[in-house]
Amino acid sequence: MTNTISKLIRPMDYIGRYGGDEFLLICPNINKNNALRLAERIRQVIENTDYIVDENVIIKTTISTGVYEFNNSSLSIIEGINLADLTMYKAKYSKKNKVMVF
Repeated sequence: MTNTISKLIRPMDYIGRYGGDEFLLICPNINKNNALRLAERIRQVIENTDYIVDENVIIKTTISTGVYEFNNSSLSIIEGINLADLTMYKAKYSKKNKVMVF
């Protein structure tokens, strides 16, 4: 999945694993609307991608995403990440395969 996402983001963006089945995507210099569009594009591509696990095993998966714009905030980076994480859980439990913005 990381390879799929890496093809959709800018060279300045960073993606990494954040917990067991979570990824953290940091996109510097992007506003909330563009981040939402990017997250939705990633969601759609992942939903429509077949992942080959073994020779005869292909799986499909979906993602739920929380978007938080860290824009001149008085919050720490950790607090901002926690808000994005909380928003992701709201998306996950309200309807899987969804993007939500904090």
